[in-house]
Amino acid sequence: MKALTPLTKEEIVLVVKKIKLEFGEDVYFEQVYLHEPEKNEVWAGKKIPRIAIANTYRMSENYVSIIKMSLETETIIEKKKINDVRPMISAEYFDEIENLVKADPDFIKACARRGISDMSLVCVDPWSSAGSWKEHEETEKDFFVSHTFAWVRSKKNDNHYAHPIEGVNAVVDISSLKILRVDDYHKDDKDIIPIPKIDNNYEDQGENETY
Repeated sequence: MKALTPLTKEEIVLVVKKIKLEFGEDVYFEQVYLHEPEKNEVWAGKKIPRIAIANTYRMSENYVSIIKMSLETETIIEKKKINDVRPMISAEYFDEIENLVKADPDFIKACARRGISDMSLVCVDPWSSAGSWKEHEETEKDFFVSHTFAWVRSKKNDNHYAHPIEGVNAVVDISSLKILRVDDYHKDDKDIIPIPKIDNNYEDQGENETY
């Protein structure tokens, strides 16, 4: 196998198992990818060691660790701690956050104020929060925060991004999967921005199609 060949499934599984064995089962993985050497090393014809990099984190800690592992010796060769940062939101949390927000009474109330009664048509996207919640909110406790944005479909399989729900953002602590608050910026009904009604689909979607 060439040194710059992307990691195989077997290699990724090996890296995950080795790191969990060494650092604990409560370690989460943001990314596992191949370490790429500097171009001058490749051009010089040097032997390129095959190294994997894993960005890891724990829900209870406010930092990300970057771990390098030799795939030839199957050993950890470097671990670097990056303080006061948070990882990307892992894919497995997207559905959980969406379901959590859509079931929240304050969020449902905010949707109702905008004429939305069928929550099955509402779509919620979690976005990572930049910086430290503790600094922004001047609180004692820090959180792994997601600010969410919402849209609504006009019907099944509609492109929901054509219909943004303006002025409503639920704030979620991803570590505990709890809603910290729901911000409804339009307190007066006359200030509510109407949801665009025109559909804007890329192609016709049959009733039984999914995407």
